[in-house]
Order: sequence, then C-alpha cells, then structure tokens
Amino acid sequence: MAASPTLDTPKTETRVLRIGLPSRENLVRLLGSPWFITFLLTFALYWRALFFPFYWDDIPNFEFLTTRTFLQIWTNISGFPHYRPVVFTLWKIGLALFPPAPTFLFHAAVLVVQAVNGVLVGRLTRHFILIGQPDHSATRLANVAGWLASVLFVTYPFAVIAVASNAAFFHPAVTLVSLSAVTVALKFLQSPKERWFLLTLFLTTLAPYVHESGIMAGGLASLALTISDQPFAWRSKWRLGLWTLSSLLFVLVRMMVPKSQSPLVWVGWDSIGASLAFFTQGWTYPFQIVTRPLLIERLGLSDTNAVWIIALLALVGAVGIILRRRQWPALLFALGWFGLIITPSAFALNFSYIYAAPWLLYSLAPGAAMLWATVCFCLGDHLSQLRLRLKAPLILGLAACAIAPPLFFIQREVNLYQVALTPVQQLAAIAHRYPPGRSLIINPLDWLAYQAAWYPLEHEGIEVMPLYVGMPGLARINSGIPGVFEGTRFPPLEIKMANYLHSLNSSGGIQDWASLAKIAPTYDRIWVMSYSNAGIALEEAGTVKNAQAQSPPSYLAGFERKVFLTSGDYQIEGDEISLTLNWKYLGPDPDATIFRHVLDCAGNVLGLGDGHALGRMLMFPYLTPGAEIRDVRRMPLEALAVDGCYSIEIGLFRPDGSRVTALAPDGTPFANAVVTLH
Repeated sequence: MAASPTLDTPKTETRVLRIGLPSRENLVRLLGSPWFITFLLTFALYWRALFFPFYWDDIPNFEFLTTRTFLQIWTNISGFPHYRPVVFTLWKIGLALFPPAPTFLFHAAVLVVQAVNGVLVGRLTRHFILIGQPDHSATRLANVAGWLASVLFVTYPFAVIAVASNAAFFHPAVTLVSLSAVTVALKFLQSPKERWFLLTLFLTTLAPYVHESGIMAGGLASLALTISDQPFAWRSKWRLGLWTLSSLLFVLVRMMVPKSQSPLVWVGWDSIGASLAFFTQGWTYPFQIVTRPLLIERLGLSDTNAVWIIALLALVGAVGIILRRRQWPALLFALGWFGLIITPSAFALNFSYIYAAPWLLYSLAPGAAMLWATVCFCLGDHLSQLRLRLKAPLILGLAACAIAPPLFFIQREVNLYQVALTPVQQLAAIAHRYPPGRSLIINPLDWLAYQAAWYPLEHEGIEVMPLYVGMPGLARINSGIPGVFEGTRFPPLEIKMANYLHSLNSSGGIQDWASLAKIAPTYDRIWVMSYSNAGIALEEAGTVKNAQAQSPPSYLAGFERKVFLTSGDYQIEGDEISLTLNWKYLGPDPDATIFRHVLDCAGNVLGLGDGHALGRMLMFPYLTPGAEIRDVRRMPLEALAVDGCYSIEIGLFRPDGSRVTALAPDGTPFANAVVTLH
C-alpha cells in the first residue's frame, strides 16, 4: 500500500518574504502610538541637549566617582552629601566604558528616560479613567486621554533643567522607577502571580537608592492598587505593607552609611508653607503662566499669595469637573502622587534651597499630567450629546491651551542653555588645542538667566560654573585632558546684557589695570569671555611676556621709540576679522590706545576696533619695559570686500585724540601716523 502523503511524506512549504511599505492601518497605528509620540516630541524639544557639555554639578559628581570604588559608592560616601548609589554606579560604568566625555550617551539616556516616563504616565492615566467605565465609548476616549497625558508630561515646563542637564538625572530616573513600580503593581492586580509581586518589591526597594524621594515608591504602588481594587488590596494588605516598608527601610540604611551632611533640623512651618506653594505651582502649571503678569506685576500681590490664588481656583474647578463625571480614581491617585512626592522635600529641605532647585518639580509631572488630562477627558465626556468622533477633537483642543505655553517655554529655556554652555564647549576645545598651556580666563560665567521670568516661584537661571566648581575640572571632564585654567574678574570689561541677567565666577579674585598687567606674563594664553545680546563667547586675547628692554632687531613701525609694532596678520572668518598684532614695549609711556580700522581697497570702512591691547585690558604704562605683547582682536565686519581685498590701518592715539608719531625702520614717518597692513 502506498504511503499516505499526509502522514508519511514530508510536506514542502514555500514562504515568500514580502518587503514593502506598511499598510495605511499600521502606519496610522504607529503614528498614533504613545511610544512614537512621546519619543518624537521629547527629541524634537530637547535634541540640542544631546550636544551639551558636562557642567555644574557634573564636576563634583564625577570627581567623587573617580575617587571611589563601586563598593564605596554603596557603603561609604564620606566627603559627599548625597547617597544615590544607583545613578552613581551607572555613571561610573559609563565613564569607564566610554571615556573621556560620553556627553552624547549620557544626555541620550536622559531623553530616553523622559520619553518612557511619558508613556507610563499615559498608561496609568488610561487605567484610572477606565475603572468602572468599561464600555467601548469610554475606552476609546480614555485612549485619547492617556495619549494626552503622555504629551502633557513630555511638555511639562519645569522638566527642562532635569532633562537638559546630566547632573539632575536623579529626578527622571527615580520617577521612572516609581512609575514602573506602580505599573507592575497594577499588573499584579490583573494577574496575581508571585513574579509581579516580587518585581514590584524589587522596584520599591530600589527607588530610594536612585534618589531620596524614592522612599515614597512603595506608598505609591500600594495607593494605586488600593484605588483600583479595595477588596483585593485588603486581601493583599501584608504585601502592600511590605512594598511600603521596603522603600522606608532606606532611611535606616542611609543613616548608617558614612557621609558628609548636616543633621536634619526642623525647617519650620513658614518654610513648609512656602514650599507647598512652590510645589503647588508645578501641579497647576497650565494656569500659573498668568500669575506673574496678572497678579504680581499688575495687582502687586506677593509671589506666594498669587500662586495660591491661581492654584486654588484651578484645583477647585478641576475637582468639580472630575467628580461630576465620577472620575474619582484618577483624582485620588493624582492627589496621592502629589502629596507623597512632595513630603520628603517639603519637610526636610528649607525653602531657600527648594526655591533655587527647580529640578525638584520634575517628579510632580506625572500627577499634574494625569490631573489635567482627566479634566480634558471629563469635559469631552460631558458633551455626550455630540457624536463620538467629535469628542476627541474637543479634548485635543482643550489640551492645546495647556500645551502651547510650555512648548514655547521649553524652547526658550533650551536656547538659554545653548547660550550659557557655548563657552564651556570652547573651554574643552582650548584644552584639546593647547594641552600643556596655562590659561587665564577673564570674567568667567557663573550663572545666566533671562531678564524676564515666566513663572513666579521658579529659579529659571542656569548654574554653569559656581564657586565650588573649578575650571580645570570643567575642562577635564569635557575633554579628558588635564589643563591649567584659572579665572579672574576684570570690572572694566563687565557689561550688562539687555536680555539676560548674569553673574561671574569670582573664585580667582578681582583685578584692576595694574594687577592684571602684573600677573598677565605668568600665563601662556589669556582669554576673555565676551557678553552681548548675540550670545556669550570665549575669545583669545593674546599673551604678554617679559623680555629685555631693547629695541627689536626688526619691526614694521616704531611709535616715538617707546612702542614697536613688530608684525601683524589677519584672517577673515565669516563676517568677522581676526587681527593679530605683535608689539614690543620699552616705555615709560605713552599713555595711548590702539586704533584698528578695517577698509576695503576702495577705502570704504568695514569695521572698527579701537581699544587697548589684550582684549582692551592692557595699558602700556602698566607694563614692564621690554614686554612683548601678542594682541589678538576679533572685529565684526559691516560688509565683506567684494574683491577680497582688505586694508587694515593701525596706530596709537592719546586721550586728547592726537596720534602718536609712527616711524618706519629707516626713520621715515608714516602719513597720518597710520601703519597699513594688506
């Protein structure tokens, strides 16, 4: 009998791999996915942060890591105030695997965490809205509300400093672990298996080791499960208690770990009240944008009172709208998130610290996003008479009013970061270009902010290089090259910026004309941090070295045989000219200033650059006879020469406007006391 082809004969199946564009349905599903939306929006808003250098607290954080082993990070942080071993461990691994300055990698990690947090917030919002409303109509609308919560989270305005900097990564990271703990706890509710309980226990235990505020992760997970299913929570009460205790156990561990920190003291009710106003501003951020122009500047109310007025009006309206539609689960969790998250900071930190620490507002974002997304859902659901397809556009239209101001605010703040951090990038470039040199930085930046603030209780400035941060460390962590950088202030060059407020790093003292001329020869290069409305830039000023007090063997011109111009050169760089002049000073005078005029070969003036040598800082009378000056000056050009032909006129003029006589090496005087470079 012939064998059965079905049972005995191998069956050959041919499969064709089809590669092509996704279907329209799949494409729509992808574009509407919270994962796609949050990642796209996060990177669209913050992509420039990927290229920011390390700065601010990155320096002490990384210096701490390089002096401790992995074991010491977890067991002994003497000399350092913060016990946050999880993030420190991740940083140490990253610095070891990707030296010397993995700025792109570290910033990319922050942005990814921000986007993932947005997705988790959206899912939690959808979950709490759907409790008790399983019908198809509510499900579709809840999906829109969850998507909206993700967008509200990503565009939360007070997240900027935590997302645009690496040093504040603790806050996105602890928010990620806390949101994950809540999400897994709800998974345990849906599928009560031991692995979900144990995973939640692991996350609630881990959270405070990311940041101290993580001690509330267990309480948040227990709260979420209790709101979702009270009978199940009661039956699992010992598990919920274990989650809560696992987070609080951190307090005992932290007390036993050696560290450098003052003991806790009672901050006082006044501080707690002001801190509550500060945090409530973050929770009601969609409405706080009107607080400063409407109540503070126009009516003259105090910052705190103005914040409370707007916040209470917003919260009363939100609670009324939410309870009217019986969305108490989402409201309770948003309230619980706010109350639990702010407790460690409000009761342990003085308001003077909190006010200057806007990164503390980041962890409020999940509760705020959930609250206002739920309000939008309830308003849309209230219009039940309208067809379903009109509800989602209404929700999105309401949300646009809340999203638009933060979008502009975030871009405004990222622009500020770009302005403030440009000189840090230039500092790293100097370390690469002149590794063995000793450099002096004139008027280094400490802090930068806009003249006009948007929100009442928020420190919107950027701390770039405070007093406890040294420039050598700043250059080293961004270049991997040890260098000698010192900073000092020179008041004659300090200016006020029309659009910005700024302060200077004074760790190197303050110099006058005489003292700066005295210390200048001890440096290989001198740089000036220039400030203008166009931005901040680190520009080379030149060098000065002491030498023999005798006439140079060759020179272009001598000015009364007291000052000699030995050589000169220039380069056109974009719409600027970089002019380098070399001088020899014999003294004892003249009390004169250098003029530099840039012309085209037809005689049209293209740029002017009068001022003393070395970036307008070095007066000839204060120099030691014999000093040799390399004077570098960058000057903007009103236009470029059409034929590429330039003429630079150089000379000296006295305070009364008269010019110092200029003689050629053969004794011939230059016409109008002008030396010309071509």
